[in-house]
Amino acid sequence: MTEQPASPLTYEQATAALTAPGGFFELATEDVLGEPMQVFANRPRSLRDLLAGAVEKGDAEYCVFDDAGERRVLTFADTTEQWRSWPPTAPSTS
Repeated sequence: MTEQPASPLTYEQATAALTAPGGFFELATEDVLGEPMQVFANRPRSLRDLLAGAVEKGDAEYCVFDDAGERRVLTFADTTEQWRSWPPTAPSTS
């Protein structure tokens, strides 16, 4: 006897599961610029936190592109290297 696959979730069911307490995209209400807003509870709190998370992922794939039939991959390490070199050195004016 083969087991029947579970029926797929509806959009509403999937959204509710992902945004519920403990879900990957858990929502919470927080004060933002003096107004209560729904925000992702487990988000990075700053750009610095976001970039620090990228450093921890190292050579894991970040973005994959099909560039005219050629697969091009950016890793978190590639991205980290790019933002560490910003801003580029200004040209000398002498």
